[in-house]
Amino acid sequence: MNFQDICKNIFRFFKKNNHTEENPTKKQNNTNNIDTSSISTDIISSNRKTSNDLTTSDIDFNSYFKDLKKTLLGRDTIFLVNDTNNEIRQHYDKSYVGHIDYNKFIKSQRQKKHYFNKQGMNYAFFAIPDKSILQKNRLPFKTNTPYRHVDKLGEVVYDLKDVVDETDCDITDSHIKRTAGPKINAYILSKFHDKSYEYYLEKIYEKIKIYHVEKYKGDLMSQKNWSYGEGELKDKYYYVPTDAVNLVNEYETLIDEAPEEFKLYKKRPSLYFRNNQSISNKKLLLLSDSYAERLFHSFIAYYREVFAYWDHWDFNEDVVKWYNPDDVVELRGERFLDNPLYFSDMYHEEI
Repeated sequence: MNFQDICKNIFRFFKKNNHTEENPTKKQNNTNNIDTSSISTDIISSNRKTSNDLTTSDIDFNSYFKDLKKTLLGRDTIFLVNDTNNEIRQHYDKSYVGHIDYNKFIKSQRQKKHYFNKQGMNYAFFAIPDKSILQKNRLPFKTNTPYRHVDKLGEVVYDLKDVVDETDCDITDSHIKRTAGPKINAYILSKFHDKSYEYYLEKIYEKIKIYHVEKYKGDLMSQKNWSYGEGELKDKYYYVPTDAVNLVNEYETLIDEAPEEFKLYKKRPSLYFRNNQSISNKKLLLLSDSYAERLFHSFIAYYREVFAYWDHWDFNEDVVKWYNPDDVVELRGERFLDNPLYFSDMYHEEI
């Protein structure tokens, strides 16, 4: 089977099974339509616009979000609000003041790349677009072009909005879908190595299987995040369909072989895998946040070993020396760019 046939089969699979593609309202009228008519009118200006006509200029975001936990009902999806990084506000609230220092961030990332390259390791930073960026047309208000930190950071951050789109978001989750992993990994490999995105995508799809999950509970449906009480609305979205990824072959979990001090970052567990039938014999160090768990199957399709370490911006040189990877990928949800720590403050090596 050639690559074109593979792509056609993948397209037919997603057309048949994916419940959040181009027009989810049409596909799932009984499960995915969210009523936004109950949104508080306290934040609507005196012209008494309905929620469907709201624009960002009509909204006092503090009032808009004050009675919510961490979920906001949108059009056919649910968004994250009131998080420590203020995802929606940093993109859409003109009064919001961000915390990132662009010049310092750029300098810091160049120093970090120099550190890894000097040791013969590939390194790059990749930002996964926030759900409120990918699905901005489903927000419960109208907006113009959003404000994004990645637009100010030039070559030191790869914006994965070039790779993923609105169909790569689950209805009730703040993270990217697991089926976005092959696209993200193929893009990363094309930046590190000498083959094309299409080449790596084909190779990865040969090593994975995509399967349907009928009842998926996203992180935005947890008790601490859900904003709208018990009852019919919660029951309606408590479980939704999605698709997930696994390898076609067996792989090993190696976390017991890692040094004790690297098994956890604070309370966050590391992930460590070996795939003896991987595409390459290379080792990947993945410096990531909670997105790592959703993407690791696609990474271990290509890499012989993958160690995913939750570093929360902290630089741990001991992890690098112990693991000695070929490639180092720093992968973060876009919203976390608003509160960085800087490599230059932790590791004082001049370029």
